[in-house]
Amino acid sequence: LRPIYEARPADPDLMLRWIQIEDAHADVLYRFGESSASGRLYETVLPVAHRLGQLRPTDVTAAKQEALQHLWLVEVLHLDDPAGTLQHSEPGMALMRALLLRFPQDKLLREDYAAGLSGVASALTEADQLDRAAEAFQQAIEMREKMLLDDPHNVTVQRNLIVANGNYAVVLGGSWALNLGRSADARAAAGRAVTLARAMVAAEPRDANARYDLAMSLSRLGSVDPAPGEAAQSLANLEEAIALMEAAWKANPKSLQILNQLAVARQLRGTRLESLGRRDEAEQQYLASLAATTVPFEREGLKGRATVQAMVDRDLLALLYASEGD
Repeated sequence: LRPIYEARPADPDLMLRWIQIEDAHADVLYRFGESSASGRLYETVLPVAHRLGQLRPTDVTAAKQEALQHLWLVEVLHLDDPAGTLQHSEPGMALMRALLLRFPQDKLLREDYAAGLSGVASALTEADQLDRAAEAFQQAIEMREKMLLDDPHNVTVQRNLIVANGNYAVVLGGSWALNLGRSADARAAAGRAVTLARAMVAAEPRDANARYDLAMSLSRLGSVDPAPGEAAQSLANLEEAIALMEAAWKANPKSLQILNQLAVARQLRGTRLESLGRRDEAEQQYLASLAATTVPFEREGLKGRATVQAMVDRDLLALLYASEGD
């Protein structure tokens, strides 16, 4: 495509195809943990998307590309530069709102807007603006619930609703980060995600995405402080999550995303085991979590999520050993 596109860079059809291929490339890089390289690709595409919108303002697919680049930049950069990504969230959401006024019946555009809200909420979470993040997640969930009522078999809406509820639960009361201390609300949101994910797995048992979504939902539910008397059930949720994640990682051994989440789930399992007095088993889980951070750390360095997880694991091990006089 490159020689054809470079020969006719103002052809709207070629511009759109070029944007789509570069975006797909950027998405793959992000999934391999190359967030900076992914962000550079989206930045390169941004002016092309702006020009395409000017050339085809009545074509919703063309017109929304500029907004999408901004919102994907929020998605891929929010962990490395949470405050800086907010400079993309405001123009991205403003463009999306304007498009919704022009194309109010477009279902894909409404889903793009809801996805944008979720992405902005994640960036606000990393910037420690938790009240604003919770509000944005809630708006995204409400939009998707309405969309699901209109189209109950839409897999994309179902899947994104699962993810939004899980992330909302973390902001409300997930134990692995700063949260709003609303544990009961967090358990409710995470529980809704698990229910939706189980239904998707039941409908398509061989769908790897559905199984991974269930694993993530169970892990998020396990991250919330359990209600009195429910620590054993929380542990069971985490054990199921880990089994599903281990299978996903075996099928995708280069995925840092899966490996990072597996490390988190193992650490949470250790925390639950320790709370139940099963200290030797807890130690093994902390060590397993620490081992899972090795490859991501080698790939991402100090800025990656694995660094934080390794610190948490070592801290928990130190406290465990100290409590035993070791």
